[in-house]
Amino acid sequence: MNKKELIEQLASKADVSKKDAEAVLNALTDTVTETLKQGEKIQLVGLRNI
Repeated sequence: MNKKELIEQLASKADVSKKDAEAVLNALTDTVTETLKQGEKIQLVGLRNI
């Protein structure tokens, strides 16, 4: 799955526009990147590799 496909799935499942889904995805990836650059850990409980 690429970024475009992920945005489409998020928009569909959350019943929001693709533009809004992309904004949320970008905010998430920016936050994760900034947090890791600061040396902090991120733990997403319940998110697992299937």
